[in-house]
Amino acid sequence: MGERRFSVYTLEEGEVLLWDTVAEYQRFGSLNNEAFGALKGTGRLKVATHALYFDFDDWSLPIIKLLFKDIYFFKEGGLNPSEVSEFLDFFEASSGNSDFPLIKGCDAVSIVTLRSDTITFLKEEGYDHPHIRESVSSLHTLYSPYSTLEAVYTLCSELLIANQLDREERDLRLREIVASRRKVTPFDITWLQFGLSEPAIFDEPCFLVYPLSEDHGRIRLTNCNVYFMPIHSGGFDSSPVERHSISSIYCVRTLEYRSLPHALEIWFSECGPIWMVVFDNQEMRDKVHKQLMERTAAKEHKNSFIYLSVSLSLDSLLDLWQKRKISNYEYLLALNFQSGRTFLDISQYPVFPWILSDYKSENIDLEDPQSYRKLDTSIGALNLERLNTLMQRYKDMPSPKFLYGSHYSSPCSVVHFLVRSAPFLMLKLQNGRYDHPDRLFRDVSETWINVNNQVNNFNELVPEFFSIGENELPENSITRLSGRTWYPGNFLVNEQGVHFGTCQDGRTVDNVELPPWAKGSPSEYIKVNRKALESDYVGKHLHHWIDLVFGYKSRSLENYNLFFTDVFETQRPEIAAEFGRTPKRMFSAPHPSRNLDVSEEIVQSKSVIGEFFKLHEFTQISDESKLIVDATVTRDIVFTVWNDGAFLSHALSTEDVGKHYRRLSLSSSSVEERLRNCKFTVVRETSTDCVILGTDTGSLLFYSVSLGILSNICIDAHQGELCSILFDAQSNTVISSSKDGSIRCWACEKESGPLSTYVLSGPGRLVYDLDAEDIIHDIAMEQDPVDAQTMLAAIVDNVYVLVWKLDLSCRHSDDPVLRPLIKIASSLSNTFRNTAIKEGLCFCEPWDNTGDNTGLVWAFSDGTMEYNVVDRRNRRHVSSMEWRNQAIFWSRVDKCHIIVLDCNGQLNLVRVAFAQGKMETMATRSLGDINTGEVNKIGCYVSNAGENSFVAYIVLRTGKIYGCYLSF
Repeated sequence: MGERRFSVYTLEEGEVLLWDTVAEYQRFGSLNNEAFGALKGTGRLKVATHALYFDFDDWSLPIIKLLFKDIYFFKEGGLNPSEVSEFLDFFEASSGNSDFPLIKGCDAVSIVTLRSDTITFLKEEGYDHPHIRESVSSLHTLYSPYSTLEAVYTLCSELLIANQLDREERDLRLREIVASRRKVTPFDITWLQFGLSEPAIFDEPCFLVYPLSEDHGRIRLTNCNVYFMPIHSGGFDSSPVERHSISSIYCVRTLEYRSLPHALEIWFSECGPIWMVVFDNQEMRDKVHKQLMERTAAKEHKNSFIYLSVSLSLDSLLDLWQKRKISNYEYLLALNFQSGRTFLDISQYPVFPWILSDYKSENIDLEDPQSYRKLDTSIGALNLERLNTLMQRYKDMPSPKFLYGSHYSSPCSVVHFLVRSAPFLMLKLQNGRYDHPDRLFRDVSETWINVNNQVNNFNELVPEFFSIGENELPENSITRLSGRTWYPGNFLVNEQGVHFGTCQDGRTVDNVELPPWAKGSPSEYIKVNRKALESDYVGKHLHHWIDLVFGYKSRSLENYNLFFTDVFETQRPEIAAEFGRTPKRMFSAPHPSRNLDVSEEIVQSKSVIGEFFKLHEFTQISDESKLIVDATVTRDIVFTVWNDGAFLSHALSTEDVGKHYRRLSLSSSSVEERLRNCKFTVVRETSTDCVILGTDTGSLLFYSVSLGILSNICIDAHQGELCSILFDAQSNTVISSSKDGSIRCWACEKESGPLSTYVLSGPGRLVYDLDAEDIIHDIAMEQDPVDAQTMLAAIVDNVYVLVWKLDLSCRHSDDPVLRPLIKIASSLSNTFRNTAIKEGLCFCEPWDNTGDNTGLVWAFSDGTMEYNVVDRRNRRHVSSMEWRNQAIFWSRVDKCHIIVLDCNGQLNLVRVAFAQGKMETMATRSLGDINTGEVNKIGCYVSNAGENSFVAYIVLRTGKIYGCYLSF
């Protein structure tokens, strides 16, 4: 069968679907006062806790709803002669009916007969029209041509009795029936994608939450998929089981439902769909959460926005927002998620503020503060006259007292705004009717006036008023349920052609009337709203609204912010389901403001980047296939490693050109290994003239520059390819790192004898053996001036940096395997989907450092560069900032400056300003004719031109090396 009209949204609020099967239906009744006359056809019988539903295959016929409380005759099987006589008037009225003999003679297990005085018609032709209730006595027969209805009859008999009880007793008995149904309904393994080869990791009773709806069943996790099978599954031609691959799970988070911590939310892909799963107790919820996190792909999507928005600490999110690494929209959505708000439970739907106050102008000026709403004032206090009235009412009110009788975010307000996208939700909320046309959302300007003036209207907005991209909302969010093409503001358009009625002033309620400045375009209205939300004005004042909704001013009479549900929620948790609830208090102190936007113009200073000049070109290398793999430069010598395994050194000074040329290829030496893809460090000091190289097989080599020989070799220093090498001249320690995740510190000694002033011997003792537990991309070190120990940092594949504190002056360590002291995760919004990390990790102190701060510079495959401030004394990560241009290569100049080559071919001299929270570009120069695509590395060394004077060098893979002077 094709798509069906019936869904969980067709049920009454609080109603649970228990059975679903194929059947035939026929109605017999008088011809008078009948909306649809005699009804007959095939379709699906739905048994729910409050009513029987029949969904015809023929959509020209309505869905039939028969409330159990209106049924007063219910029988299994056909009619006996006395019953036929009793209902003879119905059969005679249904003229031309040829099925009467069938009714009398049917097998008892395949037919159910019932009589009711009221019948409700829904969704004729599939449209969400107001429910049509017909008060007329009718006889109804249900026949199953394929299976028995005995179980249906037994279940309906129980429900019939339960629905005759008083409401409190009825609800208790219905909950017992639902629990019993869940207990006797095992998971049907025939729905498993791979059959018995998919053993269950867990299989637990639960229910899924949808807006104003619940679907009870079982959740089952296997090694391949996660399934949900509702308790109404079964019956011919029924396919109710939902299945998702575990690889599609992006995020799993815990939250409350009806004020109880029993719920999980599972996101399948970044923008949905999502499941909100509720269990019987917290213990079961936590058990399932643990299993999902251990066995599914959620932990592999730690760079997705939804994962980070619910898993990062509030401090981390705040830091992202303050540094403008996430937008105001993203920050508000993350705060909603952190406080337990969800798109599936509209009693705790994400809440956003009204931003603008000008809905009359032909053109709106977003630079004018008068265009904006006062964000430091609660929604109910915007109108002082109304506030005075409410305060007087509060004083006269008996305890417990409250200021506002309705909430700023409730199921009614959410449905009010989104009724055009999901009219069925209003029918469900309003007992089968639409609200009075004058109360419907019909005009943005009028709604803003009402929010400011009415004593029972304090509605804030929902995210849809600011969402400009479909991927900003989950797939099964309300505005995407219809399956129609999504666009910004689609919820403002009556695309389904629903007749909402006519207002008292004669206006027909259709599309929402927009402000003049929207020019009649819903998309334009949303885009202006979003632009206003991201404006500098809102950035300066949004923290005040956060204080009111998520912070220390919430649930506060002093701040005119005390709502009805704030007073009664603890006494009656079910109140929140109807009237909404205030978000959890996330901040107990005033929320910090956002940092001011910093101009990207280059700071005027005395910093200079000189003209480029050619340092050297390896003209001897004529083979075009030979390329530089890595290089480093001192004042007078360049050292390069090539892809053919050769290591070259060459004098740079003019008078020495052609002299001191050295070529070493290990393929022709006694050592049978080559230097492909190695990293190396050059050490220049008075007593040592040595280059240390690493190989792709994990070996370390020590090369005497002056003597042109290998002074020492350490085979298998690591099990994998060496990726970085550092040298601490003060302690004569080599620090090497490998792609196998290991970092090792080696104590080195100088050779004795006549070569002692030149040659450094190879590593003799392993001082530290550190494990980064992931692929290492680069390492960096810096001496701590406080305790003279060495800070060692490593950037690893999981997008974080580890920092250790080492005592390299000690030639051996009692605890060579240290745990890192600090772990810094990236917090850049535009790297949420980045996993590859570039090389170039380096320490760099803020130039205006007033404490014991240093920092680490690192970047990502998209070129985004991040700077993380580290407190040396307290050994903690303090804050983050970013350099906004895309970086290709970068290198440290001195302790406070770095040079960065960006994607536009500009070489930039950059420093960190701690007080202002930014990375400043001090000077810049274009590379001109230099091909940036051929750049292999950039670096810097001290020049002879004087204090604060350096030479930056740029190495091209083809063998050309350029330089330029830096001064500041």
